[in-house]
Amino acid sequence: MVDEYLNAEFVLPEVDKAFKGTLHLSEKDNYFILNENPFGRHTWQSIQMAYAKTQSRVYSCVQCLLFKTKNHQQYYYTITELYDGEIENAESLSLNGLTARIFFLTSWLNPRLIEQKFINNDEYYITLNVKQRKEFKYKLDEYFELVLEAFTSINFQKNQIQLTDKSIFKINSLTNSSRSKLFSLFYSFLIFFTLFLRKIPRTTSLEFINETKEFALQGLPSEIEESPVDILLSFEDIENFEEIIQNYFKDRDQYNLIIQLYQAGLEKLDPEIIFLHLTQGLELFHRSFCQNDPGVLNEIAEKLKEESIANTIYKEWKQIMIYYDLFTKSEESHFDILFPLPKKDFVKYLRNSRNFYTHYTNKESVWSHFELYGINNVLRVWLAVLILQRLKVSNSKINIYIKKQSHFLREDDIFKNIYSMRYKNDFTL
Repeated sequence: MVDEYLNAEFVLPEVDKAFKGTLHLSEKDNYFILNENPFGRHTWQSIQMAYAKTQSRVYSCVQCLLFKTKNHQQYYYTITELYDGEIENAESLSLNGLTARIFFLTSWLNPRLIEQKFINNDEYYITLNVKQRKEFKYKLDEYFELVLEAFTSINFQKNQIQLTDKSIFKINSLTNSSRSKLFSLFYSFLIFFTLFLRKIPRTTSLEFINETKEFALQGLPSEIEESPVDILLSFEDIENFEEIIQNYFKDRDQYNLIIQLYQAGLEKLDPEIIFLHLTQGLELFHRSFCQNDPGVLNEIAEKLKEESIANTIYKEWKQIMIYYDLFTKSEESHFDILFPLPKKDFVKYLRNSRNFYTHYTNKESVWSHFELYGINNVLRVWLAVLILQRLKVSNSKINIYIKKQSHFLREDDIFKNIYSMRYKNDFTL
């Protein structure tokens, strides 16, 4: 997208007045310039909504923040949400659905719409069969339907025909719905989708639909080339996808929070920060789904006392009990997670390191800064495995998932490498 500067009239509902100005559109940032301050000369106030009416169309500018002034004659506002079209408030019940394009969705679906066949005759040597589309529909509840659609894009040029598999995500509303509700469902799917990738998925287009028109969110990134290497568990690997997606949306508030903590393991953050996010994710998972039976609490408390992990029988869930219980559940399921220590030692180090990097107090039996790189990989896979198991992904498929991550599960030995400047250095406090 090239930079555009468009003359526009800006209508602000909150002051019931129109102002002359310029709208700047680009892939990196969107802003507009007003020729006067709508709230008075010295007021730095955000604008909730500005409808920018250009010569050919209307744009909706949501949550616009004043970031610069020029000689008290020009006022620059950055735009948080920009739509191509005139929108109503986010709770207005006027929409029938949402469509979006998402990085990695096509590779994940792997639709195989284009099939080639070699033939042996004097006139032709290859033939192509091209399917127009594949569609997968799943009912989320009595009001909303999720659709994954793959299709073939055909581009004819001189001496060239380009065939490309593409995909689109849809949410259909069986009754009139709001933009806020539809976006909430879409965002939950994005978080769910993260479980199956090495990277966090990004949105390349987002449109809301009603019976008469569509309006699209602007300023989203362009599409990039997808790599099958980034797919950990493909759509076709999951036999019971409808059950899994319904299980997710049934408890999506809890899952959303847990997977947002899991996502820290995919970001380039300090290992201590990633470690704390992942341990919080494990604790939140346990609190959300594993603490309903008081008998389990008593059983775990007695085991910790028997194995000398604890000096007393706890009457409520403690961190070390949570880690011990989750480790036991993974052991019993025979998952191929490469834990670096036996259960007794691992849960002690996990508890002690969690407390040390939170409070920086007792440093006994704590993983170092560099050890955390390897430990974080283990925790990230472990947390994902616990979520996938509860969603009812089969154990055999989960072990395939673990195997694809296995080269990340080895301990990072750079601080033990005699050729590295980090040799024997522990830069924690």
